[in-house]
Amino acid sequence: MDITAHTPEAEQPDPVAGQNGAHALSARASGRVVRAEQRRIDADAELERRAKTARLTIELRQERRAAARRERQIRDKERRDRTERRRVRRRAVWARMPRAAERALFVLPILFPMAVAWAGQIQFATQVMGWSTAGAVVFAAGFELSTAYVARLDWLSRAAGDGGVLFRAATWAFAAGAAVMNYWHAAGPGFAPTGEAVSYGLMSMTGVVLWELWSIFKHRQAMRAEGRLTAVRPRFGAARWLHFRGMTHLAWLIALRDGHTTTRSAWQAAFTAVKAFGTVRAARKAIRRGAQIPERANKPSIPPRISVAAETANAAAIAAPPKPPQPNGQLVLTWHEPADTPKPPVVATLPPPSAPAPTPAEKKSPVAVGTQMETFARERLAAGDKLSGAALDRQFGTHDYGRKVLRRIAAEAPRAQAGNKPRRRR
Repeated sequence: MDITAHTPEAEQPDPVAGQNGAHALSARASGRVVRAEQRRIDADAELERRAKTARLTIELRQERRAAARRERQIRDKERRDRTERRRVRRRAVWARMPRAAERALFVLPILFPMAVAWAGQIQFATQVMGWSTAGAVVFAAGFELSTAYVARLDWLSRAAGDGGVLFRAATWAFAAGAAVMNYWHAAGPGFAPTGEAVSYGLMSMTGVVLWELWSIFKHRQAMRAEGRLTAVRPRFGAARWLHFRGMTHLAWLIALRDGHTTTRSAWQAAFTAVKAFGTVRAARKAIRRGAQIPERANKPSIPPRISVAAETANAAAIAAPPKPPQPNGQLVLTWHEPADTPKPPVVATLPPPSAPAPTPAEKKSPVAVGTQMETFARERLAAGDKLSGAALDRQFGTHDYGRKVLRRIAAEAPRAQAGNKPRRRR
């Protein structure tokens, strides 16, 4: 049977699709929607993946930057710490330099002369005694170290408060023995001096002399720090001794007796002593006798303070010509006024001139005593009485203060007269 001749059967329609194929179109559209939604979801996922990747990349970069910053900070801190440690070590070294220099200045000037003496003793042992070099070195070391040991014992005994005379004598004995040996081997015929012999002998004594001087200096320094030695007295200089010999000698005596440590305090004490005893010679005699400077003379007198109005009124009263007191105790005071405004004289009632009785508190106050003295002096001068500084000192029990009050009152009178002159009209 020929297959090609077989007529095909008619295609049967899909029983579900219907007549117009509406269901097939709906399936294709829904497929496209699903595929589009899937593509959108995939795009969103890819976008989110890329965003997350970018975010992680940024965070990783920030973490790396932060780690690098921390490493830089750590390196900077370590560098600063190293710099600070070097600076501290440098400061410590410079702080130790003065002490190291002091030790070097102490050790080297003593060590080198002793080394020269050591070499001389080695030559003495080899040339005079006929020893070998090794034995000569041991001999010189034993002798020099014995000298240093006894000198150290002298230092320790003096530091402990002992006199150390025995140890000092032993030190000088060892030094003398070393000097004799060093001079011996280099001396000429008949023990005649030569340059080499004298040099070796001097080097043997130089080390001990330097040690002795340094020991005395340190011992006196320690005694002065402990208060067992008086402080250094002040120096007044050649100019003061030349121009103010008397006052300088007095200040030197006071510093020597009372223990003043500064030139200023001794000089002020000398002035106070002269003020208390009257003259420089009397003050020197009193200081030699052991007299004490009165405390009242040590306190400087304080001039009283007066208001401007009171000063003007007092000066005008002093400048006025004195009037005799009236029998009834009244005093007529004529005030100086300008010529174009004449005024009648003013009658003021004043009590009889007498010193006011000060209270115990006012007696102790220099200001109160000065005010009372000035008031009393002005009243007496206004009454026409003659008054002296000595009389004021006797009246108020002061010393050399009445002259200052009278001098101040006399200086105010010309200023008051000048102030009372009439002014020119322009």
